[in-house]
Amino acid sequence: MNELDLDYKDNFSVYSHVKTELVHGVPNFDGSIVSIMIPTFKRPHLLREAIESALNQNCDLKYNVIVVDNDDIGESWKDVEELVGSFNAENLYLFRNNQNIGMFGNWNRCIELCPTEKVIILNDDDLLDISFIAQMSLYMHENELVVCNHKKFGTKHREGNIKKALDKFKLFLEKLLKGKCYSYAHEDILFYGPTAGTLGVIFNKSHMKKIGGFDEAYFPISDYEFFYRYWKNFGVCKVNEVLASYRISENESLKIETLRNFLIKEYLLRNEILEEYPIGKRRKWLYSKLIKIIAGNYAVFWKSLNDDFNSYQEIKKIKLESYCASSLLTARIRSLFVYIVFSICSKVKNKPETVFRR
Repeated sequence: MNELDLDYKDNFSVYSHVKTELVHGVPNFDGSIVSIMIPTFKRPHLLREAIESALNQNCDLKYNVIVVDNDDIGESWKDVEELVGSFNAENLYLFRNNQNIGMFGNWNRCIELCPTEKVIILNDDDLLDISFIAQMSLYMHENELVVCNHKKFGTKHREGNIKKALDKFKLFLEKLLKGKCYSYAHEDILFYGPTAGTLGVIFNKSHMKKIGGFDEAYFPISDYEFFYRYWKNFGVCKVNEVLASYRISENESLKIETLRNFLIKEYLLRNEILEEYPIGKRRKWLYSKLIKIIAGNYAVFWKSLNDDFNSYQEIKKIKLESYCASSLLTARIRSLFVYIVFSICSKVKNKPETVFRR
């Protein structure tokens, strides 16, 4: 398996030839502090809820809601334009790319179009809590991105009583071990990226551009790889409040090939992150085992989202079949165990101590 390359790359230049036109709204960004950018592609039935959650923010800050449509052939143009116009909101705008630049390409275009330093990227099927901006603005930082916890919902989300209990227990542990707000340690970024996609995050635009944006070559884990680069350079601040909702439904991310790439590329990236972490041999050995357990857990998680995904056969491709969880419940319990170990270890200083953030 080839090692992942985390060197700088200007991902904005990939689609610099593609034009984006303003379709709805009269630009008036004076005094705006933050912008909610909503990338969308042929999903007006879901887009409505995302826009509503963005416009209904209960806060004193002036903010913009900007939809960036990636449909270049017009299949959903009329529906999207009518939808945006129906809100009759002065701070709501619609832009459209004249070429489909892909999901991560459109995320980068959202960064470029954002008229404010503070950027929120809300996918068209996700939601923000009514108090998201008000609460998160209390923690906005000139360097660190700020991210909150989120809950899951949707047609493919299976949530029994045991899972609810485990999720509540994990949130309780997170607050107990780390507090209401904390800066990400190396162990935190190893366990997983700060959020699903870009949900519940307030970024700094200038920093996003400095590190080159999202690299679609890492699809489907471009968000995780981006967060790692951002964390290394500027840091991540986690707020232990549930202020966003992540929809799990039928889409590109649930295809077998996509789930397979999630499994393999996440495992590779975690090993790259571990390789760059200057820690002792014993701790590195422990973390390498935990990373394998994480892969074994996710093999089962992906199976729960797509019944055609063969957990054992897929994880066997990276020679980790012995780490595959025996059931979804086992995977969830093991995931909680890994989280606890990483959280405790993050409190113990390494020798020599190394600071990664500039």
